[in-house]
Amino acid sequence: VEAIIWWTITDVEPWRGMPAGLLDEQGQPKPVYHVLDELINEEWHSEKTGMLSEDGMLEFRGFYGTYAVQVEFEGVWFEGTFAHEKGTKDVQRVELRVR
Repeated sequence: VEAIIWWTITDVEPWRGMPAGLLDEQGQPKPVYHVLDELINEEWHSEKTGMLSEDGMLEFRGFYGTYAVQVEFEGVWFEGTFAHEKGTKDVQRVELRVR
């Protein structure tokens, strides 16, 4: 999934009389809201926690997209980002900066 387009958020004044919002007329989440929340924030979510090897490597398998990296070394936190793009099979280098 690259994008989700939803034409109306609530069922207040529905377009063409079709109550197709994620929220009902009182602003409460409908079942589809909870399904999308579960898919986006759980099933389609990639997260990896682990220890770096001696040469600073960590294997990762995840969905395509941009990732944030946080590394703690001797009490100091570092951060960086990398893009996991379709067709990329090479090792990704991540430049880390002190947080």
